Amino acid sequence: MPTETPNYRLITGVVNDDFVAPEHVNRLADTLDRVVASVLSRLLTAGVYQGWEITTSKQVSSGEGLVSACWCSTSLPQEIAELTNNAVNYVFAEVTDSSAWDGSVRFRAQLGSNGPQGSLLLGTIELDEAGEVVAVDNAAAGVDRQCYALAWRTLSGAGSVAAVPPGEEVSVVVEHAPLRVPGAIRLQVVGEDFTWEIDRAYLADGFRVVAKNTSQAAADFVYSWRRHGIAE
Repeated sequence: MPTETPNYRLITGVVNDDFVAPEHVNRLADTLDRVVASVLSRLLTAGVYQGWEITTSKQVSSGEGLVSACWCSTSLPQEIAELTNNAVNYVFAEVTDSSAWDGSVRFRAQLGSNGPQGSLLLGTIELDEAGEVVAVDNAAAGVDRQCYALAWRTLSGAGSVAAVPPGEEVSVVVEHAPLRVPGAIRLQVVGEDFTWEIDRAYLADGFRVVAKNTSQAAADFVYSWRRHGIAE
């Protein structure tokens, strides 16, 4: 016998010959459209995930990305529509009527940098009077190439500085693999001989530790660290 899911009350457990009322089918479609579209458009950054480079062949290379809450992809280069000769053309990726279920996308050019609602700016292509390509810029101001995987990465390490004199400070520069978004740093120091602080935590590929030996004798500064962040 069909039952309802706990979160959205969608019909599940359907078997052959069960009757499903039209409102349950409508609820599934309406829920999917509202919840998924809201999350994708409000919490994730629309943009190019990979590829979709403008080429000197007046095409856009294969690629994929999030466009107007639809995940779109192309496996082959596609022509750019509506290019204008003797001008700098701004190229946009736009959804089609079927993008939601088949991932299709179209690429269109215009003379202004403000594209249609929900479109992605991929860059510019300049044509001369004969329609020959003069220049291509895939990194033009305002391009939407900021759709990145939210892949968390944990980095860690350890080190030591031997025989720090009493009352003296030591500065340790820690270098690590770059993070797209660097996160919090956890530092553990062995013993109670040192006070310390972390600075330059804004760097994507490292930070600095400044420690002071507060004891009355030389001591080894021994430390370990762990850092979380979004990977490149």
